[in-house]
Parts: sequence; C-alpha cells; structure tokens
Amino acid sequence: MSSEMHALVFGASGVSGWGVMNQLLSYPTPTAWTSIAGTTNRPLTASQALLPNDPRLSLVSGIDLTNPPSAIAKSLKEKVKHVDKITHVFFTAYIHINERAIQLLEESSQDHELVKSLKTMPEYKTKNWHALVKETNVKIVKNASEALNEVAPSLKRFVMQTGGKHYGMDSGPKLVPSLLDSPYEESRPRLTGKVAEPIFYYGQIDAVADSCRDRSWTFCEVRPDVIVGFVPSLGSVSGQDAARLLALYLSLYRKVHGEGAEFPFPGSQKSWTNRHTDSWQDTIGKLSIWAATQDLRNGEAFNCVDKPTTWKEKWGPICAFFGLKGTGPGERPYDMMQSTQWVHQHKKEIDELIKEHGLIGDSWTTANWVFMWAIMTVLDYDKEYDMRKATGLGFKDQVGGADGWIATFKRLREAKVIP
Repeated sequence: MSSEMHALVFGASGVSGWGVMNQLLSYPTPTAWTSIAGTTNRPLTASQALLPNDPRLSLVSGIDLTNPPSAIAKSLKEKVKHVDKITHVFFTAYIHINERAIQLLEESSQDHELVKSLKTMPEYKTKNWHALVKETNVKIVKNASEALNEVAPSLKRFVMQTGGKHYGMDSGPKLVPSLLDSPYEESRPRLTGKVAEPIFYYGQIDAVADSCRDRSWTFCEVRPDVIVGFVPSLGSVSGQDAARLLALYLSLYRKVHGEGAEFPFPGSQKSWTNRHTDSWQDTIGKLSIWAATQDLRNGEAFNCVDKPTTWKEKWGPICAFFGLKGTGPGERPYDMMQSTQWVHQHKKEIDELIKEHGLIGDSWTTANWVFMWAIMTVLDYDKEYDMRKATGLGFKDQVGGADGWIATFKRLREAKVIP
C-alpha cells in the first residue's frame, strides 16, 4: 500500500484555502505531499496567487459544487490529475449570497449556472438570504463529499473548516449568553432554537458524517476565529478579509495625514483591552494538515486559533507598519458610516496611491468596512477559544500578538494590493 500523500483543497483561493495550499508545500516537511491540487471559483495562476512554481501544485477552476455529485465527480476526473490517488481533502469553500452577490455572479460568465441554480430555490423568491446561504453551503459539502465517494477510493481524511458560528458568535452574547463564558471548548453542545436556525455548520458536519458512513475514510473539523490572511483576489473586499480592510484604511490614512500621524484605536475602551484569539491563515493551514494526519476518532473537532491577545497589544505594531503611531481609543468609537464617507472623500489620494505604487486596482471604494469596525467595537467581551485539545496532542504552531497581521500586510504589499 502506497504511503504517498495527495491533497485536494476545495476553495483554494479563499483566505483559509490559500493558507492550506501554501502550507502543504512545506508542512510538516517540504517533501511530505506528493501532489497538491486546489479548486478555485475562477481561473487563477500560481503566480497570481503568490504561490511558487512547484511541479506538485495545480489549480483548477470550473468545478461547480452546486451540481449533482455525479457531475462533480465527472469534473474532478477531467480536471484533477490522479484524483483516484487523493488521500486528504480540505474543504474551505463557501458561497456568500445576498442581492449584491447575486448581481456579481450574474456579471460573471463563469458563474451563470450557479445563478440559475440559486434562482430555482424557494428562498430566493422570498429573499430569505440566511436560509439560502444555509441550504447552499450544506448542499455543496454534501455534493462534494458524495462525489469523492465515486472518484477518490484512496481517500483517508476529510478536513472540514467551520468556525465561530458553532458557538453562536454571529448572534452575540445577548442572544447566546454562553459567549460570555470564555474560553470556548470544542465539547460545547450545539445551540438550539431560533439562534441555531442560520448556523449551516451543523448541517455541513451532518452531511459529511453521512457521506463517510461505512466508508474507509473519516473526517475532522477545524474551528478558526476571526481569520487574518491574504486573499489572492482582485475583486471587492469581503467581510472575511479583515487584514486587507485594515491595511487599505491605514495606507490611505498615512497618505492623507502623513508619516508619523497618530491613529487612535477606533473601538471602545472595552474592546481595546478584551482578550481574544485570532486565526492567522498559516496557523489554519498547519493545524488543518496536522489534524488531517493524526490518528483520530471519526468526527473530532479542534479549535484553531493563535495565542490570546488584545488590541492594546497589537495596535502599536500594526500602525507602525504603515508609518503611523497607534494610540488608545478616544472618548467614543469611530462611526463606521463616517469612516466609509471619509474613504470616498479621498478618491484623489486613492488614485495617486494606485499610480505611484503600481497597485492592482481600487479596492478602497468597493470595500465593505462593516466587518472591520465590528471586530473592534461590537466584539467588546473576552472571547478566547480553548486550544488545549490540540496542543495537548502535540500541535505547537501558534503565533502571538500582531505577528500574523504583519506577515499578512507583507503579502498584500508583495501582491501590489497596498503600497
């Protein structure tokens, strides 16, 4: 029986998927993986993705996970070389759906079949976006895992990424009081009732569990917190792209106010000092690979975060990277809408930055700033993930403070996203 390891990453161009792809090239050793394939929504070269020219690596597009499993299996056989040898799968794909997302999909010839599929769902007609997101993202996991049963007889482990929604993070402590009881352990039971309705992670895990029943492969789950990382995308900046949002804002602030300008932390005094855990994409990649290669019981879950920190610890080094002086919060948090208006008022400076530094495009005016301010203002309570389960089994690759943020800013600069 071959001891070779062959990896397939669904969602390789996303912030987590890229982290897994990048780490597979060198972790746990530079030669551990014989082949590394990744699926992307649109065509993407390794150089565009800031990935090295490695003969083991391949990026494929055009695999629509909303299609039936048989159609996905056919696409995998056609596009993924040696799919029959795949031993480890990492699922990080996600489809975000709202009116703006549908509009963008309609404008992309690559995604017309997905739009057709979405428009047939009853939830689309009623504009029930939460239900549509849930149904669609459970569906793509179910379809992908069942397709693998048709074409990947060598599969050993399926790694499913979920996240903070499992603990009710999207609902907040008023609706989920247990969020105030930190740190969060993986053994916490699923939420029930109305707050659980939009949580698609539960359905995804159930779908994978069904697919591997009576099969030779098993699955595990990794749960990151706020993800810090580089995304190889030239499109608008999503809410899951916190580091890029902050980098864009601070770059423009430096341009407008000059080197050495003070930038007060935009959140509250509570969010300035509350303890929390970030998830750098490299840590996600390493823990996902570590979990994929451990001898585990089927269905094990692992929190996936870096060392606990505070914005007070991170803010100075983050601002210093952009030539600014980070200071503590003012009398009241920044108003997100005023901040958005401020960006649009400085289109001239944005155009100058793009021209002076040869940047790849204007991400400032298409950015969704809500998420950036939310993690600095709304999340003003201690929210740590407990990592003792993974570290107790030997996982040691965590970073601290602003390290993950600074590394991400360097990647964004290399990719010509920021000056």
